[in-house]
Amino acid sequence: MFFPDTIRNNHFNGKEKNQAKNKLIENDKKYRLLAGKITEIIWALDLNRFEFEYVSPMVEQVVGYAPEEIIGVPLRRLVRPESMEHINEVFQRRYQKKFSHPCTKPQTLDIGVYHKSGKTVWLEASARFYRNHHDEAVGIVGVARDCTKRKLAEEILRQREERYRNILSNIQEGYCEVDLSGNLLFCNKAFCKIAGYSQAELWGRNYSMLMRENEAKGIFHIFNQVFKTEAPAKSIDYQVTNQNNETQYLKLSVSLLNDLDGRPTGFYGIVRNITEQKQIEVKLRRSHDELENQVNERTADLKKYQQELQDANTTLKVLLEKKDENKALFEKTVVSNVKELVLPIISKLSQSSLTEKQREYMDLLSANLNQITKPFLKKGPLQYANLTPTEVQIAGMIKCGKTTKEISALMNIGISTVDFHRNNIRKKLDLKKKKVNLQIFLRSQESDL
Repeated sequence: MFFPDTIRNNHFNGKEKNQAKNKLIENDKKYRLLAGKITEIIWALDLNRFEFEYVSPMVEQVVGYAPEEIIGVPLRRLVRPESMEHINEVFQRRYQKKFSHPCTKPQTLDIGVYHKSGKTVWLEASARFYRNHHDEAVGIVGVARDCTKRKLAEEILRQREERYRNILSNIQEGYCEVDLSGNLLFCNKAFCKIAGYSQAELWGRNYSMLMRENEAKGIFHIFNQVFKTEAPAKSIDYQVTNQNNETQYLKLSVSLLNDLDGRPTGFYGIVRNITEQKQIEVKLRRSHDELENQVNERTADLKKYQQELQDANTTLKVLLEKKDENKALFEKTVVSNVKELVLPIISKLSQSSLTEKQREYMDLLSANLNQITKPFLKKGPLQYANLTPTEVQIAGMIKCGKTTKEISALMNIGISTVDFHRNNIRKKLDLKKKKVNLQIFLRSQESDL
């Protein structure tokens, strides 16, 4: 190994000094030539000043400085502050001079170094003491290689892992990892909440200790199937009892956990507590059943009411038919009585000695009786003409051939009043603008008046 000239001069005395010095210088040239060919940076650091005494030529390719630009420069000017703190910490812990037996094993550190361009280059440096003939540490010598790509990759992986850990810590679903024996390796906060234990209580604990024996056997069966088939088990509804003896409903998804070589090392699972959802489903099912029972009861009541209504309709129909029969019987009785009891008398009176006016009254009486009985025999269009009683009486007289003057005298009303009623009759019979004789029209409707 090479050493600075100031250190080499302390090793020799007397006559042998020059021979040893020449030999050492010759060997140093060889080492320097060899160091220039090595792709790693070889360096030597003064222990008192922490300045570079030697740096191999490879340093220029890595950090941009030529060796002569670095020799004599304090280490702190080239190293990032956080890396310098790490170096000082390790030095104080392992390489203090006051140690009676300082550590001689090399220490490897990742050090952030400023490139000449200003960017940061990461070096993986291994260092150890070199000593004088009194076994006193007088300097530090080491080897460094560029590990920037590795550090960047590690940082990316660290950031990804931190991001995934944050995601796992904040998702609502519980996440856990167990080894092949079922011992818990990792779990997030949601899983702790579902299990009812803290992370410290769950760490290294077997899943079978978190549930009843029959429930643990069911989980084992799921794990075993996943291990055998290497296919994940997704969305399995499972029921467990927590430490408060409360029933919980879970939805599980379990997959195989493999190492970088694809060998199974355990399982990871996602757990979601669906107890509230299940309780809502039970309430909805109960409500549905209650509503269905109510609907069935209402349907039965409606059928009962429908039957009662049908019975009532049948009874009403019978009553209406009876009413129609009674009405027909009544009408028949009225017509029969008028024909058999009244009209014969009127006929006999008409054949007796009567004055002209008495005979006219008899004709009117006969006509009006016919008017009374005709509706019982048959209903025609005139029944629906909305004629008033006075108009009906006048229409009967017109049909019998009575003039307006005669009608006025018989009804003891004015001629203008008779004309008014005649116009209303024509209007209601839709004869207002038609050249139709009212007497002829009324006689054509004999059955109606």
